[in-house]
Amino acid sequence: MSKKKNKPNADKVRQKRGGQVKKQNPFEIKVNKQKHDVLGRKTGKSERGNPGVSRAKASKKVNN
Repeated sequence: MSKKKNKPNADKVRQKRGGQVKKQNPFEIKVNKQKHDVLGRKTGKSERGNPGVSRAKASKKVNN
């Protein structure tokens, strides 16, 4: 009989990798400057853009 190998549990792997955060390259971020600050309007995702990530997603969608 062969010895049973223990596969890593998904929860244990997730805990180990939880501290690792993928850092973004500051040169790949496009900043959209607002002309005026409007009271009561929330600032959101539109201030920063990731053109490289968006282009990669689009090309992946076209190829598949």
